[in-house]
Amino acid sequence: MFKESSKKYLSADRGKFLSRYRLNPIIFNKVKQNMKL
Repeated sequence: MFKESSKKYLSADRGKFLSRYRLNPIIFNKVKQNMKL
């Protein structure tokens, strides 16, 4: 579920997605681990 929504955001607008989650470091780190940035 979480990874699927990540892919949607990445394909839609990666910069927007990253800046959005950068506001919440805990979630951003989780996303970063899942996507292996």
